[in-house]
Amino acid sequence: MQVRPSEQDLCVDEQMVPFKGQLSIKQLMKGKPIKWGVNIVLLCGELDSNLAKSVGSGGSVVLHLIQNVPPNPHFLYFDKYFSTFGLFERLQQLNIYAAGTTRTNWFAQPPFLTDKQMRKMGRGTAF
Repeated sequence: MQVRPSEQDLCVDEQMVPFKGQLSIKQLMKGKPIKWGVNIVLLCGELDSNLAKSVGSGGSVVLHLIQNVPPNPHFLYFDKYFSTFGLFERLQQLNIYAAGTTRTNWFAQPPFLTDKQMRKMGRGTAF
């Protein structure tokens, strides 16, 4: 599938992911701080500023990356950098299941149980 970027300003960059194990695509880059690893090439564009205001910059990255992902049966997982309540709401509207670690102080008024209430419910409880 060919995806055409909608942005006018684009940037191509590379990133070395450290890796010292056995892998056929591992590269040596002598002049770089990370000498051994997997070299990833990226095509970067601008994010929608209105979207970033509603779901945060991390959330807007997630929504941009999943533009061509059809609704379920996909399950999307991400860490606390991307997790915002607005993102979870938007993914629910798109009918995409998601799970992520959160920081309650990053949410305006999170509809979560307190840590004390969750501890009373026992280990393995999900809310």
